[in-house]
Amino acid sequence: MKASSGSGLWPRTRVLVAVLLMTRIADSTIRPMTETRPDPRASMTPAVLAESRRIHDLPGLGSFRLRPAAGTTPAFQPGQALPVAWEEGGEVVQRWYSIASPPEQRDALDLLVVDAKGGGRGLFSLAPGDPVWFGRPSGRFTLDRTDCRHLAFLATGTGLAPYLSMLRHLRARAAAGAPVPVAVALFHGARRSVELAFRDELEGLAAEQPFRFVYLPCVSRPEEDPGFDPARTAAGRAAEAAARVLGLPSPSGGERRVTFPDAFDPDALAALLPEEDTAVYLCGNPAMIDAFDAACAGTPRQERLVFERWW
Repeated sequence: MKASSGSGLWPRTRVLVAVLLMTRIADSTIRPMTETRPDPRASMTPAVLAESRRIHDLPGLGSFRLRPAAGTTPAFQPGQALPVAWEEGGEVVQRWYSIASPPEQRDALDLLVVDAKGGGRGLFSLAPGDPVWFGRPSGRFTLDRTDCRHLAFLATGTGLAPYLSMLRHLRARAAAGAPVPVAVALFHGARRSVELAFRDELEGLAAEQPFRFVYLPCVSRPEEDPGFDPARTAAGRAAEAAARVLGLPSPSGGERRVTFPDAFDPDALAALLPEEDTAVYLCGNPAMIDAFDAACAGTPRQERLVFERWW
């Protein structure tokens, strides 16, 4: 029997095939296949939560220390982050965190974490001794991103964590007689003084001066802060303080609102951070990063900005 393009068996066959395909599609929709997600812990290092400490007794701001179940911590560069996994509510949860400890500390990894949603979730739901797992450190928010000999660090909230790793590392290098930057300035912003994590350590580092270091804590809501001390703390956003020192327009696009402590000289710090040889690192709220990047637009400062987006 001869079949042509317009008659015979072919049209009927096409209809039959179409019906069969529709049946298969409908059947797969009614009874979907169940996919099992791989357990991320299979490729991670077993560890234990060795220490959990609330910063200034705040329920949602904490420092956590992870100790490998065996061996030492992995090699990493200050400023890098790594994935951490744990069991919570019968499920395996994985999150990325910047490392706050220096690479010279080989027995444990320190993290600075905020419970943004509240309710004691995440690492805040664990107790010392509970098992955790961590993966391989990675990231390019590192000191070798620049050849500049002067560094300005700008952080909001727990964006402080990678700078803690960097500063602790630089302190170890200075103690060993290794080269360090000419000058480092840290602008750390929080809403209230009590949220300025590791303030005592940073003020101690500024007093000790193992290398040229300036620390400026900033509180954006001093009127709501019973612990605000104008002799030690700037009133205003850290980005505004940094922009003033670095000779940039206000990141907010309006009138600059920042008041420095009486003993702090922004012009003296500006002299330590020359435009042609200063890298500016940004870490924290992405809105802050975008605003500061925009404030640097068209200036040599923008060419020397270093940041990564983790939010």
